[in-house]
Amino acid sequence: MPSNPRIYVSVITYNHGPYIRQCLESLVGQTLKPWRIAVFDDCSTDGTVDVVREYADRHGDLFKLHLQERNLGMVEHTKYIETHHAGDFFTRIEGDDWWDERKLDEEYKALCRNPRAVAAYCNVAATTADGVQGPPWQRPEAGPLPSGELLLPVALWKVFSHSGNLPRNYLLRLSMFDPMAKWYQLGELTSLGDVHRRMGLARRFEFEGVDCLDPLVFYRRHDAGVSRNRKDVINARAAIYEAHDADFASLPLQQEVVVRTWWETTICSDRGALQDPNKAKYFQPEKVLARAKAMFTRLRAAQRRETWQMTIWSLRAATAMYVGQLAFNGYHAETIGLWEAHLKHEPMLPEAVLVFPPETYAALRRELQARLTPPGATQPPVWEQIDTMRPRLQSLLDAKKVCEAINLWQASLPRPHVRTCQAAFSLVPDIHAQIYAQIEKCEPAPMRQHLYERSHILGLLDKVTLRQSA
Repeated sequence: MPSNPRIYVSVITYNHGPYIRQCLESLVGQTLKPWRIAVFDDCSTDGTVDVVREYADRHGDLFKLHLQERNLGMVEHTKYIETHHAGDFFTRIEGDDWWDERKLDEEYKALCRNPRAVAAYCNVAATTADGVQGPPWQRPEAGPLPSGELLLPVALWKVFSHSGNLPRNYLLRLSMFDPMAKWYQLGELTSLGDVHRRMGLARRFEFEGVDCLDPLVFYRRHDAGVSRNRKDVINARAAIYEAHDADFASLPLQQEVVVRTWWETTICSDRGALQDPNKAKYFQPEKVLARAKAMFTRLRAAQRRETWQMTIWSLRAATAMYVGQLAFNGYHAETIGLWEAHLKHEPMLPEAVLVFPPETYAALRRELQARLTPPGATQPPVWEQIDTMRPRLQSLLDAKKVCEAINLWQASLPRPHVRTCQAAFSLVPDIHAQIYAQIEKCEPAPMRQHLYERSHILGLLDKVTLRQSA
């Protein structure tokens, strides 16, 4: 490959006045010089264009300016940008981000190393609005950046070891694909456009990570950023999920189950923001769980445990939303009934209890107490017995020994009650809330292994009586 490649850099700007100078300075200072820097400004009103013109005047033919005389908006401006590609290699950057001087050089060397790769990418660090850097997305102890066929980690937004994010500003080899191809175009997407593109690329080509683990791309997060609009983000998620149905179906079955479970439970959590009422119904938690059940039953028995461990947090969230939805709508009897059926078939008590947010747990405990308490008593006998353990439980929680607290609680339950709803709700609400809060802060191991060893969701979903919510 040539030592002076024609690298076309697209800079997308809109009211990036406080940041654009740092962005452009990082481009002209690359150790491997860009062939062209094309700036696409959507009629900024804050002085961004003045800085852009200054750099264009200073660097001559290096810069090509596309300055809109009226604001086109996200969709129309993106469609305009999509028609402009040149050179042999292509990358893009938002006007509020910036690069290390080695970025283009390292990525070009990576593409030279792997002729099958369409894209080369580097480590990233997010920063605050004033440029204070966070940790790198790929930690050094996690090893090199993944390379090769990356559709699964791209589809799960887990390419990097320390971030639920995807490569940014990667360098593309234009000779390998047509940037005007329908699968690469954004259409009407107003957010997450690069997620759509990365999945299309990962379905068709290999990616190559650079050798250097230093962050070479710096992604500035601030209140004016496009990704801060949660409504746009969740509607874009639903659109992307639909658009990439065939890509997900191309994965091996076990991977497809993991990917679809992750996407559907993620969209489910914010379904209230969906503009399309049909999509809002499609992603109701009970329907998401029913589809998860159907997918799990397609797996071989040997695959279910591993798949469960990969999807537990997503399924736990969807289950909690469903139970919480029933409780919130006043269906306490249905909620308790669902959990009683669950406990009979899958008596893993911590998983049964810690799926509930504290508010839901407390409400259901009150419902169960009213049902079970004999006349003249204050609470079921098994609860009185567990109450005697409260000082020891609190001492363990104060010492951050949550596993020991859970073990003590379970060991203290009378044997006849272990597999009952009474046992599941035997913790006083404040102790449950503390355990729940500590679990939420834990890394997946060892807490995930401690709590979620078996595929309980299958037994649970067999017993769910679906209720159409309003």
